[in-house]
Amino acid sequence: MNDKYALRLACEDDMDAVAKIVHRAWEPVLAHHKQNMGLDLFDATYSRWSQAAGNRMRSLFSRNPNCFSVVELCKSGELVAFVTYQIDHDGSMGTLGLNAVAPQFQGQGIASMMYQFVLDQFRQAGLKFARVRTGMNDTQTSARRAYEKAGFDIAQCEVRYYMTL
Repeated sequence: MNDKYALRLACEDDMDAVAKIVHRAWEPVLAHHKQNMGLDLFDATYSRWSQAAGNRMRSLFSRNPNCFSVVELCKSGELVAFVTYQIDHDGSMGTLGLNAVAPQFQGQGIASMMYQFVLDQFRQAGLKFARVRTGMNDTQTSARRAYEKAGFDIAQCEVRYYMTL
């Protein structure tokens, strides 16, 4: 994609590195959830998150390897980001799925590069619509900005409520 980063289809051997990116990139989000929810509810909700995240990445890859891409450094081959997506021809809807850029590489245009790649896949597939989902807390402000920069301009907000019984 440029002389510093290359986007390519993921392979099974990438999944450990992808899981590490997930853990590092989503650490601030989980810290926010822990503070907001309290320790008991957080543990009940996210106690197996670390193991589940790696398994989920492997599951996404095995179900649809053609819709799972990674970004690597051209010089070293180190993985620095990943993006998943789904194509629904019947609904003419593309979904930009789980994605992340390793924290030390954020702010360098990698997310924009990935999103444009995915949106191009949607256009080539003849889809009419695209969607993405993210949180509304402060730790996800940069994600929202990146999606808006990519062209996502219709927001439909949701709230998830919890309670202690």
